[in-house]
Amino acid sequence: MLDNSSKTINLHETIAMRNLFTLCCLLLTTVAFAQLPTKLDPRELKSGPDFKAAEPNVLTAVNFLMGIPVTKQIGDRQQCATYLLAWMSGTPDFSFSIDETHAELTKDDPNLLAVLLASMVKEALANPKQDFTQIGFKVNYMKRFLAYCADEKNGVNANKKLQKLLKAFQKDELEKALK
Repeated sequence: MLDNSSKTINLHETIAMRNLFTLCCLLLTTVAFAQLPTKLDPRELKSGPDFKAAEPNVLTAVNFLMGIPVTKQIGDRQQCATYLLAWMSGTPDFSFSIDETHAELTKDDPNLLAVLLASMVKEALANPKQDFTQIGFKVNYMKRFLAYCADEKNGVNANKKLQKLLKAFQKDELEKALK
């Protein structure tokens, strides 16, 4: 009789452990897949105060784009990229420009352009007092972009120009490579 009750307890403990394991797996799966928590509507960006008020949403878009692989959640990625472009082109507080380097780095994968823009915005918002025309700004946002590209989990297929910059980044020679 003592054996039967201990078997019953062990069976209940096993079932409870399985349920706990299943619950943990579900929670981890939910956390592992980034979700866009808010609707980003570029039509709401009409005047200067709108752009300043939108900065938390801009950071949400930036963190979303830089937090998931380049080929995942394409619809949400496009929504974030559209919102970022609208914000970047209208904000009175910052001035952004895209140059030939950006085009060369992202020509084979247009999804990378969204990550590059997100890197620019993240750097601008993190250090708003810097001179955006100086090489230091470009080096800083390119470091963010290249760190994303270097992370294998993001699934970036680097073209020759990107490979060259990744090597310079790894050797801590990025500023020299960008000049």
